[in-house]
Amino acid sequence: MKPITILAILTILFASCTQEPIKEEDPLKNVQVVTDIYTSYDIDTGILKGEANFQAGKYREHAIAAHLNGKLYINEFEVPKIPLKRKYYKYSLKKKTPAPKEYSFKFDLENGLKEQIDLPYMPIDTFFISPSQFTENDPLIIHWEGPPLEKEETMMIMFTDANDEIKPWRMNGPSDKNKLIVPKELIYTLATGPGTIYLTRRRRVEGISKIMDYIITTEFVTPKVNYRSTK
Repeated sequence: MKPITILAILTILFASCTQEPIKEEDPLKNVQVVTDIYTSYDIDTGILKGEANFQAGKYREHAIAAHLNGKLYINEFEVPKIPLKRKYYKYSLKKKTPAPKEYSFKFDLENGLKEQIDLPYMPIDTFFISPSQFTENDPLIIHWEGPPLEKEETMMIMFTDANDEIKPWRMNGPSDKNKLIVPKELIYTLATGPGTIYLTRRRRVEGISKIMDYIITTEFVTPKVNYRSTK
């Protein structure tokens, strides 16, 4: 099956608004363009990453791969289009850049349609673990400088223990404070010795614009902090 061209779909949809009603239902009448975008900024490396895919169909769950006849920008950077098999494409960006003030997603289509979606940049300025040396019986608290989690946010806590094993844990927003208590169940799994921890603040936003149905996920990744687990 050949991939659908988004420009063709949008052209038909917008043109149909000026035509007389037809008796037979237009097969593209309820077709929508669907996009999923992921972007992440790692404050330690200064790397901004972005990925996107585009689909089209009557319903999101039945949409098929589609082309974006135009350009996608994340902040000021054009996202390269990388060809895949069967004439499909993925959109992938990796740039070293200073920390952004916000996340901006701009769509510039060849038929003249334009769209821009702006989302807040939610950094964690610093964080620390208290105490930094602990036993499996000690209460362990993570504090961060920055606003509490909002309802569409999650915090990923990534421990790497003395055996170099990654032990993730997720906290869902909203939170009323900028701190969290690490559950005992996770502390018990950490190997004795030195380890590191970093946080990933993640936001997921869903919406429908004049051009597309979108899900955008943004992330902020902190530097690593050292800890020591003892008996």
